[in-house]
Amino acid sequence: GMKTLLERMGGASAVMDALEGLHDRMLADDTLTPFLEGVDVEVWTSKQFDFLGRVLGASEYDGDMLRRSHQRLVDKGLDDPHFDVTLEYLQAALRDAEVPEDCIPEVTEVFESTRRDILCQP
Repeated sequence: GMKTLLERMGGASAVMDALEGLHDRMLADDTLTPFLEGVDVEVWTSKQFDFLGRVLGASEYDGDMLRRSHQRLVDKGLDDPHFDVTLEYLQAALRDAEVPEDCIPEVTEVFESTRRDILCQP
């Protein structure tokens, strides 16, 4: 049968490697660190991992949950430029994790599809 995007990316370990690379880049960026204060990175990673596992495995995600969990960050000023730079870091992290190049636009599209919920936009 058809492989899911998750499988084509190299499975859970590739996703975990990419998330760790993404978080390292985000935590090194002064424009993003204000939004990461007090974040438990392990909890954040496991939440993102669960989320990505669902989305990349082609099931639905809960937009309302994303809105609730990001509202306080939007109140602090989280906006499109922060999302844009995070997407760039994601792409770099995916390449570092040796995710096949043809998967990267698809993973980016999955993240892009969450933009309005993460930024609490109408």
